[in-house]
Amino acid sequence: MTLRVATAADVAAVARVHVASWDVAYRGIMPDDVIARTDTAYRTRFWTERIATREWPVLVIDAGGEILAFCQMVPSPDPGDDRKTVGHITSIHVLPHLHGRGHGRALLDHAFAEFRRRGFREVTLWVLEGNASARRFYERLGFYEDGGRKTHSGTEVPEVRYRIGLPRFPDHFSGVSAGYAAFRPRYPDALFDLLAEAAPARDAAWDCATGNGQAAIGLARHFAHVIATDASEAQIAHATPHPRVTYRVARAEASDLADRSVDLVTAAQAVHWFDRPRFWVEARRVLRPRGVVAVWTYWFFSITPELDGVVQRFYKHTVGPFWPPERKLTEDRYRTIDFPFTEFPVPEFTIEQRLTLEDVAGYIRTWSATRGYVERHGRDPVETLVAELAPAWGDPRTPRLARWPVAVRAGRI
Repeated sequence: MTLRVATAADVAAVARVHVASWDVAYRGIMPDDVIARTDTAYRTRFWTERIATREWPVLVIDAGGEILAFCQMVPSPDPGDDRKTVGHITSIHVLPHLHGRGHGRALLDHAFAEFRRRGFREVTLWVLEGNASARRFYERLGFYEDGGRKTHSGTEVPEVRYRIGLPRFPDHFSGVSAGYAAFRPRYPDALFDLLAEAAPARDAAWDCATGNGQAAIGLARHFAHVIATDASEAQIAHATPHPRVTYRVARAEASDLADRSVDLVTAAQAVHWFDRPRFWVEARRVLRPRGVVAVWTYWFFSITPELDGVVQRFYKHTVGPFWPPERKLTEDRYRTIDFPFTEFPVPEFTIEQRLTLEDVAGYIRTWSATRGYVERHGRDPVETLVAELAPAWGDPRTPRLARWPVAVRAGRI
């Protein structure tokens, strides 16, 4: 299976994918006569012209000569957008029986990388307002509604515009930042309830190495102000906005926060990457008297024994050689790290989240070991993993309950 630029020889196949996708995804949303008019002959004429324009490619996923999915990327045509910095996805379609296999995500990841290479900072797309499944897909990837509205050409069917920010400068996380936002597990509310109760006040909290802001958003339910920092500009670019959260690019060991300015310091699934002696000093500096430090980690997730066995083989053998040494600290549940605070007991928590097969694939692509494998071998090992999981999973769109155990170390200064 390859992802490549379409050629003139692909026109008919792209047209067939487009027609099949419309017939399923738009039925009941778009008038039947409009769907009937946009038949294979119409789409063949449509894509002959667009594929011939080589400056802005049509991307396809090719499985042994069969086109499974495609998308087109261009500069934004919308008034008010800078065509030099705002890109646009005109179309993205996957054969209906292959929904949930990660093909749409792979196309968008490739398009995002190409837009970044050309210096673009944002990407937009239009989606039918009534296409709930497509809107959920884009939102999981970090797209948000930007207020743009129109009707689909030649109809009264409303469309809404979605937008996503791209990092201005590539860094270690550039290729997976959207994936973190979309696929990383969400921490349980009970954990944030406990930390809020333990803190001496609820004025301010610092969430260090916030990623896309998952923990920061949980803290914002309890604290008047949350400062959320990350060393990765790309992660901050994909962070979830919240009126009580301020995002900044900063290292864990040098936050630039004022002395004694916060009641709680947190680091979720991150302290194993830090220069911990320097971070502990920084945490003490910014905490108020009796302030709380809490760090936590989760490790291998579980769905069913059959599925777990396949993923564990992938974890240990396929990408196992690419795990950094710090991974051992998470496997040890942070029990072996030095924690120089007055520790108090915290119960184990469990993250519970319903995942489709595509969600599992997206999550595993965010693993540092998976990224290491891709960098070494130049191919995505998750495609093979998905094929191995598919028989036991069944319909890839069917959500299954996944559980991650969470271990917390918490203490006071």
